[in-house]
This record gives sequence, C-alpha cells and structure tokens, in this order.
Amino acid sequence: LPEDEKMISYTNKSYNDFSDWASSHGIEVVIEYEYSDEVEKGNVIRLDVNEGTLVKEIKKITATISDGPDYDKIVIIPSMLGWNIDDVLEYVNKNFLINVNINFEEDITEKDIIFKQSKNGELRRNEELVLTASFGDKSEIPNNIEMEDLTDKSLFEVTLWLKRNNIKYELGYEFSDKDKNIVIEQNINKGETINTSSDVVSLTLSKGKAIKVPDLTTMTVTEITDWIVKNNLKIEFIEVYDQNIETGKIISQDIKANSEVSSESLI
Repeated sequence: LPEDEKMISYTNKSYNDFSDWASSHGIEVVIEYEYSDEVEKGNVIRLDVNEGTLVKEIKKITATISDGPDYDKIVIIPSMLGWNIDDVLEYVNKNFLINVNINFEEDITEKDIIFKQSKNGELRRNEELVLTASFGDKSEIPNNIEMEDLTDKSLFEVTLWLKRNNIKYELGYEFSDKDKNIVIEQNINKGETINTSSDVVSLTLSKGKAIKVPDLTTMTVTEITDWIVKNNLKIEFIEVYDQNIETGKIISQDIKANSEVSSESLI
C-alpha cells in the first residue's frame, strides 16, 4: 500500500515554497517573525509541527519566519585605527553593519589605512559609522584608471571602489528584478579609461522589483499577511470603530490600489 505523506523539514527554506505546500494541502498557516543572523530573510526558521508528522493529521501550522538580522542590535565596535580597508570590509560584513561610510583623504599614513574614526564602543548596526582612510600621497594616484565591471555589486562596494580611486560619480535608481541597491547599469564600460579629473561615472541602482499593490479592502487579514510576506513588504494594521463595516474587515489603505512600491515598503 502507498505510504501516507509525512511532514518534511522546511527549515531555512523559502516561506513561499512552504506556503504553497501548505495551501495545496488545505493547512492553515499562522506566521510569526523573528530576527536571525543565520537564516536568510524570508526563509523558515522553524515550524511548530515536527518533521515526520502525518500530513493528514495537520490542520494548522505556526511558521516562524526570518526577518533577517536585527539592525537595532547593539554591537561593540573596536578602534579600527591602523586597520587596512580589507580588514574593515570583513568586519562590516561579518557584523551586519549597514551604515558605514568610508571616505578617503590625503595623509602621511600608508595608503588604504584607517586614520580617523567617528566613534567606537557600543553602536547599533544601523547607526552611522564614518571611517577615513588614507589616499597616501594623492599626487601618486593615476589620472587615468581602467573601469571595472560594477554591475551586480552593492552600493557600498562600488562607492568604496570609486572613492578609493578618486573617481567622481552620480547615482540613479530604477525598479528591477535585482535586489535593492545593486548596480544594474553603468555609463562607462569595463576596460574603458576613466579620467579622474574630468569623467563622471553614472550608476543605475535597483530599487528592487516593482510590486503592484492590490485592493487590500477586498482581502482578509490572513490573505494580506501572506501577500506581504511573499513580497518582502511591511504591514501595519490600525484598528478603528466603524458602525457600517464588519469587525476585522479592512476599511482603507494608505497606498492606493495599482500603485507600485519597492520591497520593504510599509503599507
């Protein structure tokens, strides 16, 4: 006889995959969020139903979904004076610091070494940290530099490379299928020569995928929550009295139906 289907593990797998599976089996899903440095945002951290449970016995599952790193978390920032840029980058990525600004100035300090730091000690991951690295002798920086391929790199990575080479730049933004703040286009192609005294590098960065907002007043709270999670958005529900509308129904939304928003927008 065929064996009854059993629950499989969805740990660290996409919520969308789990949601589609649960929907196909008529299982109600309750969503909770939790910060995680280990599990990618939007993936399942855990389910309250154990792996191996018979699917036919499951009516409801509470899924804890990763909300990504907690950027309000306080970390201890050491003095980075004397650090090389590459060591700084490793530390920034490892500790999920998202508001680091590295500038360059001419200084007697060896090139690419940090010689100024705005603060150290306790710092939230999203607090601004300004570091200043040395150009060394600025007169030794070449006037002509070969352009690199900056597409598919993050805003932090590309601005660091541009500043490091004393290149002027400007930024623009467009909706795309790429993640937010990833370079999707550059005006000077890889291998072409940049004159640092006259040329300006124009970069187009992704605003993320354009997400069309539906008429949420026609949806249930559960349907809205599911749509929000699948599109990596944020939702805030406000309860008010209304004698003409049934309890729990949506009265209005602040972003009009058919408007386009980017990921992580708040509705």
